[in-house]
Amino acid sequence: MRITYQPPTILWILAGLGFFSVGCGKQSFDVVKSQKIVEAPGILSIRPKIDLLVGVDNSGSMSSSANQAALNSNLRNFLTNLNSRGWNYRMTSVPLVPNGADTNLASAIANIPLGTIAASDNTGADIVNPNYYVPPTSYSGFPQANISSSYEPGIAVVAEYANRADVQSVFMRQDAKFISLFISNGDDVSEPLDTSIFPIAPPATVNASFATRLKQSKSTALDPNVRAYSVVNTVGGSCFGISTIATRYINFVSQMLGSSFHLCQPGSVASSALDSIANELDTIKLDYKIGTIFLGQEPNPATIKVFRIRQNGTEEQLAESAINGWQYVGFGSYYQIVAPTNLLLSEGFAIRLFGTAQITGLESARVEYLPKGINPSEGG
Repeated sequence: MRITYQPPTILWILAGLGFFSVGCGKQSFDVVKSQKIVEAPGILSIRPKIDLLVGVDNSGSMSSSANQAALNSNLRNFLTNLNSRGWNYRMTSVPLVPNGADTNLASAIANIPLGTIAASDNTGADIVNPNYYVPPTSYSGFPQANISSSYEPGIAVVAEYANRADVQSVFMRQDAKFISLFISNGDDVSEPLDTSIFPIAPPATVNASFATRLKQSKSTALDPNVRAYSVVNTVGGSCFGISTIATRYINFVSQMLGSSFHLCQPGSVASSALDSIANELDTIKLDYKIGTIFLGQEPNPATIKVFRIRQNGTEEQLAESAINGWQYVGFGSYYQIVAPTNLLLSEGFAIRLFGTAQITGLESARVEYLPKGINPSEGG
């Protein structure tokens, strides 16, 4: 979303899923600087939020130092990729094979230390507890492969870990999309979740209760914003010494409306798979609808005009109406993204968009107005 001030008093707003850019020319009014979502003059990024929990196979088969180094590097590159694509992200990781999981899984999950958190936007409402924050470029909190056990209850680990109170309070944001990413050369054995020894060959279809439990990490209204992906052995053949196709991980992420990608592609440790996931996340943004545009300062309501800019560049002036149009609603707190669920709660002088007037991921908007106290004859 780009905001550019045009002298003397007309404000143009491009409202989309990108970023705000504020450029100041000569003006006959002062820009309001006190609103929470306004930084003027300067740059303000308003980007869709994503919380990424990466479950990493830390069993002995992943212990090669070269593979570990490549995986860590590729995951950091993945974060850089997300940032360049306009996502406001947080990321932390969890071992898929916690200590003691083969004897008491519930206790093992409860005892996993809360890891460090990499974040692209560590400011304002998105600031991370300084005890856990690390810059994305220096993140090294991925679980190291040093567990000799081959028992991997990864789905249960991630589903329960995401619901832990400390993870909820320190890592999760309720206005963010939540993505679980499984990276493993083995397969999941978490069926059912209890303290007993699990069967050697659990069923290929993962019990639906695990998907339900993972979605519980968000409120009922937000559970469509929970999705899972896996980077695993999808084709068979040796993958770091393991030839088993990860049938259960593949099945589970399909239940969570995600996709699976092959881990051991030639010359790559998850690199191309992570690129594919970044591409898939971009398609999610296309389904978003913007229902609120925030203005840089209090307007003269009588002078507001709102235009939709379609993907091909053509413009359409929108009617002032609560039905398939727009209304100025004054100062308040509103969600910027209103479909498929509410995201990005912000505060400021707001224009609400209704029905077919809402802006899709491939569109933008232009708003003209004069500030409060200035009439058209004075605005030039």
